[in-house]
Amino acid sequence: FQDREGSVWIGTPGLGLARWVGHTEWRTWTAEDGLGRQPVGAVVRDSSGRLWVSQKLRLFRGQESGGKVQWQGRDLPQRVE
Repeated sequence: FQDREGSVWIGTPGLGLARWVGHTEWRTWTAEDGLGRQPVGAVVRDSSGRLWVSQKLRLFRGQESGGKVQWQGRDLPQRVE
């Protein structure tokens, strides 16, 4: 998705999240940064500026501070059939 700053966010299959900041500048986040190892399904930013990233069984909230993103993840409830 494209945020209000004009950055483009791209979820990658198994490789985390990438943010295109401009011309040749990219920032990426992977499992080593606190995201899970599953493909990213959705990326959204809420009205408070928090970044939300979904993966198959987890939801992550990212809070930007000082040019870095801190990730907190929670397991999603599993549907019982």
